[in-house]
Amino acid sequence: MTTGDGRYAFTANAGSGTLSSLAVAPDGTLSVVQGVAGVLGAPLDMAVTPDSGFLYAREGSGLVSGFRIGKDGSLTAVNTLAGVPLGAQGIAVR
Repeated sequence: MTTGDGRYAFTANAGSGTLSSLAVAPDGTLSVVQGVAGVLGAPLDMAVTPDSGFLYAREGSGLVSGFRIGKDGSLTAVNTLAGVPLGAQGIAVR
């Protein structure tokens, strides 16, 4: 998952229950911004808002966690929503 300008990328690490943030150089080289940018139960899917201001991650436990994307590519937790059906698939943002 990347920001709209392609400067930052985010990965979900299902084994450790974390998110990582990476900087993407113009030549495609990656560097770690935050190895553990967010802690979740079991991230299944994520999406970045069109303005690249927020990242939302859906967890297997029926939660959706929201993070503000910093100008440096860092993530800051902002909210968590419970009650998403366990059989839900995917995530969409606007």
